[in-house]
Amino acid sequence: MVPSVTLPDYKKIARAIRKEPADASDQEKTQEVTAKHRAAITDRIVEQSIIDLPQVLIDAELGQMFGQMEHDLARANLKIDDYLGHIKKTREDLVKEWAPVAEKRAKLQLILNEIAKREHIAPPAEKVEAEVARLLTQYEDADEKRVRLYVVSMLTNDEVLKMLEAES
Repeated sequence: MVPSVTLPDYKKIARAIRKEPADASDQEKTQEVTAKHRAAITDRIVEQSIIDLPQVLIDAELGQMFGQMEHDLARANLKIDDYLGHIKKTREDLVKEWAPVAEKRAKLQLILNEIAKREHIAPPAEKVEAEVARLLTQYEDADEKRVRLYVVSMLTNDEVLKMLEAES
């Protein structure tokens, strides 16, 4: 069962948060300003939304966070247990530290899904196909169904965030 999401007037929130102008010649600075602007809008929407978030969604988000960390460590030829020993923490310590972030990320995903549904936002099929093909070439052993779900989710989120930015 999908949790119910009661959204505030997200367009009004987006309009109330102004984007700082960035020097157009510096692409990195422009991306940083855009990321901060998007975070300001989504933080306010998350704060004003009402969501009965089941623990299973927080746990799933924590699982993704651990998976990303393990992937990043593996690229650096490190094992998670060695890393945890080095920083003198346990998995349980990280779960406690990460729980608020995981809860916020889970809420944000539900919010973005709800806004996409209300606004009838979906990424262009050709963009989805191109990104799925690119990722399957890069990660040959990846499951196509999971890659497609990931791509649709990421591109949909991006389209929702663009819509909110356009409101401001």
